[in-house]
Amino acid sequence: MSTQRKQLSTLGYSQEARDRLADAVNKARLAAGYRWRTNLAKAAGVSVRSVTALERAEPGVGQANLYAIARVLPGWTEDTMKLVLDGGDPPAIDSGGRVEILLLDDSERQLWALDMPDDVKWGWIYQYRALRSQSQTGQ
Repeated sequence: MSTQRKQLSTLGYSQEARDRLADAVNKARLAAGYRWRTNLAKAAGVSVRSVTALERAEPGVGQANLYAIARVLPGWTEDTMKLVLDGGDPPAIDSGGRVEILLLDDSERQLWALDMPDDVKWGWIYQYRALRSQSQTGQ
């Protein structure tokens, strides 16, 4: 008898749960310096349509897209999407509107140390995370 874990999707959640996740993702995107959904989509390696569907609380956003987006939002992990959908709190955004800085390795710390605006640094860090994620999943 094989036991398969159910794939995460927004489809099985209430409109209220999807609204909560949409709001959290939107706030995290903006706080992270992704002014446009296009920038987040590019960093995460997903379509703009997927980011739009998520931020509009549409049903049917699947696990691969949820995980990819979570991986490029500072302070988020793959588990954060399910946590928020289940009623938990997303990572805190500090009073300055920025997510608490969470640099995952020395490469990210070196990027953060560069003399350039924070939004540019975050852009480079998210691209680095997206590339690292793609190489880990073999895409």
